[in-house]
Amino acid sequence: MSEVINPAVMTLVSTTATETVPLWTAGSYNIGVQKRLDTTNRIYESLEDGNTDMPPSAKWADAGPTNRYAVFDDSYRTKTTRASSLTFVISAAAFTNRIALLNLVGTSLSVVVTKDGDEVYNKTFSLLSSNGIVDLWTYFYTPYAYIRDKVVMDIPTMSGLTYTITITGPGEVGIGLIRIGLGKYIGKAEYGSSVGNKKFSIPGFDKYGKWTPTSRRPNAKRGSFDMWLSGNDDVDDIKSFLDDLDLTLVVFVMTPEYTRGIIWGYANDANFTFLTYGIDKYRLEIEGAT
Repeated sequence: MSEVINPAVMTLVSTTATETVPLWTAGSYNIGVQKRLDTTNRIYESLEDGNTDMPPSAKWADAGPTNRYAVFDDSYRTKTTRASSLTFVISAAAFTNRIALLNLVGTSLSVVVTKDGDEVYNKTFSLLSSNGIVDLWTYFYTPYAYIRDKVVMDIPTMSGLTYTITITGPGEVGIGLIRIGLGKYIGKAEYGSSVGNKKFSIPGFDKYGKWTPTSRRPNAKRGSFDMWLSGNDDVDDIKSFLDDLDLTLVVFVMTPEYTRGIIWGYANDANFTFLTYGIDKYRLEIEGAT
């Protein structure tokens, strides 16, 4: 079955992540100098020499989120990183039962969930993947592959839960995006649906035909899914839910058994077809965010 994880409001309780960019204080800064503001949780880069303005202003460029808050911005490409081990403790007041962790770098992931101090969930997941292992040669000689995206879907449905997420590894570890929410059933993805990438890099050739791409940018996932709904499904409810999402970024879990079916993005279109009594079908087009 396929779901949408509509993110709940999250509160950062604590984290072991530290900041690497100095805090802005009044002074004069030259072009290229980076400073952070904890009031906005953003990093700013000076655009001119002798800059005495306080960011954000026209004299400062937004250079992205601070390290501690990178997991909460709208891009899963920006990561919170730390050497060897990284922990986040996050609370959610609303009812939740799902957690999505995207763009992971590490070998092991632990998720512990508590309610009023009592443990209600505790699991550790290996991030080692068997992708690419098809025979004895690839078993012995292919570099290790690791799971980049993980959705935990067996958490008890409760309000006021506190999530402790820990990722570990031999070097620098990281998490690109954390979203906690309530799973919403949207039907069953049919075989034949497709997932691909939308490219934002700009290709190019010089006058001699030499390959000279002018800008390399991250790709975004995109998907086109044929969805089946049975007579027991509330078709109108699902259509209204998708309509209300509009351009809201959510986590689509289209094929829980395959990470390629996990997409951070928005519902670009949902066209419903009336087939026969008790069976409905719709085409869901998903545009991913970077």
